[in-house]
Amino acid sequence: MILNQNSMEKEFVTYPLALRMKELGYDEPCMAWYGGEDIFRISGNYKNSTHTIWFCVSAPTWQSAFAWFREKYNIHIRIEKYDETKWWANWGSWTSDVYDSHEETELACLEKLIEIVEQKQPCSTL
Repeated sequence: MILNQNSMEKEFVTYPLALRMKELGYDEPCMAWYGGEDIFRISGNYKNSTHTIWFCVSAPTWQSAFAWFREKYNIHIRIEKYDETKWWANWGSWTSDVYDSHEETELACLEKLIEIVEQKQPCSTL
């Protein structure tokens, strides 16, 4: 079976989130990468540190992105059903809004994880 890159792209975090994760130090091997907003490629083993072009970034799967935050920052967000048709998430005292799909909830959670880590990191000086 031949995989269509466009149909697989939904399995990976979006380019803006992948870029923000790169800025936080994400450098795990990924099977896909982005070359800016409009280029997505599945091409074996790609790491952020292997390319020096700033807009080329590793494209982690949603699962590997959440795993990285668990392993590196010990942040465990739980996504669960809110009712028959809705989803939500929580971490400690933080609770997300309620969303129509699991995918929307994942997106909100990953944005929250990035925000938490960005707030914890010291500002760089020039």
